[in-house]
Amino acid sequence: MFNKSRYKAIKTQYKTQYINILYIKKQSNKHYTTFLLLF
Repeated sequence: MFNKSRYKAIKTQYKTQYINILYIKKQSNKHYTTFLLLF
């Protein structure tokens, strides 16, 4: 039997990890620093 709640939890965890990776990548990006300086 397929556990829907377990799948949802894994999906959420994966999504959070993916967002964190993107954020770290953005932080090391020069364009992101330029963007911060504009505000």
